[in-house]
Order: sequence, then C-alpha cells, then structure tokens
Amino acid sequence: MKVAHYCAAFETLFATSQTELAHQLSERVACYLWQSHEERLLGYRRLKAAYALRSKVVHGSTIRAEKVADAVDISEYCDQVARHLFARIVTAPDALRLFERESEDFDEEMLRLIFGKVS
Repeated sequence: MKVAHYCAAFETLFATSQTELAHQLSERVACYLWQSHEERLLGYRRLKAAYALRSKVVHGSTIRAEKVADAVDISEYCDQVARHLFARIVTAPDALRLFERESEDFDEEMLRLIFGKVS
C-alpha cells in the first residue's frame, strides 16, 4: 500500500491525463529528476514497475512470496524518489511555478523537458 500512496503523490504532481498513466508518470518523473539518458531510463523502468505493483495491490491481487523482496525494493526506491522529488520542488527557484501551471501549459513544459526545447 505504501507504493500505492507514493504513486498517488506522483500522480498529483505529474498527471494531466488518465491515458497511459503509468507511462506518463514514469517518463515525466524520470525526466524531471535525472539528466543522463541512463539515469532516466533506469528511473522510467523502476517507476513503471512501481506502478505495476500499485495496480496489483489496489486491484486485489496478491504478491507471491518470491516477489516480496522485489516489492520491498520498489517501495524503498519510491521513498528515495519522493524525497529527491520533494527536495527539488522546495529548493529549485522555478519548481513551484511549474506545478502551479494550467494542465495545457504543464503538458507543454513536460514535452519540452522530455524532448528538449522545440522551436
């Protein structure tokens, strides 16, 4: 359930649509937090795994005994991501302005972050 709560927090900050939510959140959080391609790709994959775990738990599936260690790892990873994310939001001068934007403007800024500034 802890992972589900972290995913809800990530949704609150980064989701503007219910379409492909796991992809959208994973991509946006990874691109917001990390600079290198490798870090972003790893973050994207791990956040997608977190969202998959969240979906299982929220929709009533059980976690097999051999997957409990993976679930704990995902939970600890989400904790690290949340701490890093919130630290950046409260310390970066422009961060709050980003999260105060209307959905369309936020979407545009996320696209620019993901794909670079397009003219």
